[in-house]
Amino acid sequence: MFWDVFLANPDNFEFRLLQDKNNSNIFILMEKWKSMDTVAAHGKRDYMTEFVPQKDELFDTLDRTLVQEIYPVNELE
Repeated sequence: MFWDVFLANPDNFEFRLLQDKNNSNIFILMEKWKSMDTVAAHGKRDYMTEFVPQKDELFDTLDRTLVQEIYPVNELE
């Protein structure tokens, strides 16, 4: 599956795909990356340059929100 490339990336510490219980067309993807620099590098990889042009065909809407974990304390910082 497509997420194999995410899981194989050592800078991606966590990958979760959630589905809304009330609307099976709504998904939430949660990832935990080593740093914002690794997220930027991830976006430039071959698999992402292939995915980005296809995303509009796959999804009606695709919202992206960056969040920061505040508890427990991130040990990397």
